[in-house]
Amino acid sequence: MLSAVIELIREVGYERLTYDAVAGRAHTSKATLYRLWPDKPGMVVAALEDHQPAMDPFVPTESLEGDLTQLGQRPHRQRQRKNQADLDMMFGLLRAAVVDVEFGDVVRRQMLEPGLDQLSAIFTRAVARGEIESDPRLFRRLAESIVECLLFAALISPGQPPPLAEHIEVLVKPALTYRPG
Repeated sequence: MLSAVIELIREVGYERLTYDAVAGRAHTSKATLYRLWPDKPGMVVAALEDHQPAMDPFVPTESLEGDLTQLGQRPHRQRQRKNQADLDMMFGLLRAAVVDVEFGDVVRRQMLEPGLDQLSAIFTRAVARGEIESDPRLFRRLAESIVECLLFAALISPGQPPPLAEHIEVLVKPALTYRPG
């Protein structure tokens, strides 16, 4: 069923996706779809989560440097598994998440927030080890900048892997060590 959702998003986009079309493509009833996903945003997010390639698990290291190095290498492996149809679909869904408030809320809550929390945890662990000073606002903003780098790299540098390792070296590391005054 969820693959039918992905196929239809690629064909007609989020805005024109309907339960009728999904039911027809998946050879099921609308009642079944509504029972599983009472709203379109939830159904689409479930399909996206099911469709994403499995990422290599992030295993925290014993240092901030090790965590950031590992983080900088992960997206490149994930990007190699994506195809142009996935990228086109993701850009269309990004637009839909901005325009459709309900869809945007579900995407933020179910897809973005857990990732932002995991990224912020890298910095929090470094604080616990005494490597950096605690700055939750900075940690959150750096996590957001990493996600932004991953989301928009395909638009800014088509055909290139996300420059996350460089982003970490040039922006994240210096921001963690800068102290005003």
